[in-house]
Amino acid sequence: MTLCDLIRNTRNLAGGIALGSMALAGGCFFDTSALTVDGGAHDAQTDVMLSEAGPDSCYDSMPYDGGIDGYDASPDEGTDGGIPDAIQSDAIALDAIVSDAGPNVDDYRHPYGCDSSTVALYHLNSPAPMKDSCGANDAIDNGTSSVAGKDAEFGQARSFDGAASYLSVPHSSALNFGGAGDFTVEAWFRPTANPDDGDTIVGKLSSNLMGYRITYWSGVNGWACQYWDGGGYSAVGAPGALNDGSWHHVACVRSANGTTASQYIDGALAASETIPPRNVDSIAPLTIGNTHYGLGYNLQWFKGDVDEVRVSGKARP
Repeated sequence: MTLCDLIRNTRNLAGGIALGSMALAGGCFFDTSALTVDGGAHDAQTDVMLSEAGPDSCYDSMPYDGGIDGYDASPDEGTDGGIPDAIQSDAIALDAIVSDAGPNVDDYRHPYGCDSSTVALYHLNSPAPMKDSCGANDAIDNGTSSVAGKDAEFGQARSFDGAASYLSVPHSSALNFGGAGDFTVEAWFRPTANPDDGDTIVGKLSSNLMGYRITYWSGVNGWACQYWDGGGYSAVGAPGALNDGSWHHVACVRSANGTTASQYIDGALAASETIPPRNVDSIAPLTIGNTHYGLGYNLQWFKGDVDEVRVSGKARP
């Protein structure tokens, strides 16, 4: 068993490795502060991301901030980006008790990567903000402008004027998830005005009211995840306009064969509900910055900035 295998299977186990273990962009994302290596105390920097490429390459990519604090890539440590050989081996002692607090905002601090579950990914960087970085679902820009992203690592984002600007991704069946498919829609966003009911960050909602979206909803006076099937909708969300000048991360997760809807704000579970398995398939485009009801109608505009939009065919957080 490799270290990554162990990490993936130790949630909720006494003697497990990590505080807040979770999967991110196809990798293991964990806290090493309570890890004991070869019988000795290990005070490594927390938040190390390892790839899941395989047992021999599990340690070969993306140590956070260039490597574990206190170690540099050197001959005696191999060529694994600064992760020491002691950690690369499977001969480790685990003395931590897993905390099941779940993901937090630090878990989303890096730009997303592509994995087998990524359906579409938009880094929204200039000069090609419309590109789907993981597939062929490129977007069409309709009047958005470039703005600095969440931080230097995120590069550029797109700004939406709340009146006419949006991004539109032509309909693709890959962006439909039926009534039972698990999926996640997520984005970083920063409102620049108080939102109105229905103002949409990202969504795929047709004129016959089938689809899904991340939208401001008066039902909770906050951002919500909505799932529509033509005969009604289910929504889950928490209060708060989040118009505070800061960037926030939102993730809408449908799981359990379409019967659980969960919303995460800045990495924390904000709300979760049992819902009927609504068929959200539609022929509408995916839109960023408004709701497109089809037939040429573009309504309910988002005013603010958006970065790192990802749609995945799995329940991520």
